[in-house]
Amino acid sequence: MNKKVYDTIILGAGAAGLYSGIFAAMHNESVLLLEKCKTPGNKLSITGNGHCNFTHDEIHASDYTTDDVDALILSFSAYSFKDTLRDFMDFGIPSECKNHGFYPLSQDAKSVVSVFLNLLDKYKANLQFDENVRGIERTEDGYLIK
Repeated sequence: MNKKVYDTIILGAGAAGLYSGIFAAMHNESVLLLEKCKTPGNKLSITGNGHCNFTHDEIHASDYTTDDVDALILSFSAYSFKDTLRDFMDFGIPSECKNHGFYPLSQDAKSVVSVFLNLLDKYKANLQFDENVRGIERTEDGYLIK
């Protein structure tokens, strides 16, 4: 069986998968993103009525349902909406705030997906679409994605 080894494998090329893939690839990790749909970023493409409200200036743990509020609060303190704004600017996506929500100046969610895909390509991440993951198996050397 022909096996390829990656430092990072991400299941799902939605907003979180694309964003995570960019960071892993930027840090010189070999990255594989597997997406079951034929195109990446489907939900991201329609956020904010297609305008892409990608973060808010007021984010509170009480806005979320979780069994571990402390972990959520720790996550917010480790990576805030200001970090997201900085990253988007670094990616070449300037933004503006409307009603506490941040949108790309382009007002086009598909342009954000395009920037994400270009960055993944620039950093040599491998994206595979229309893939159905049937299982993950732990092995001596890591994990086997089926």
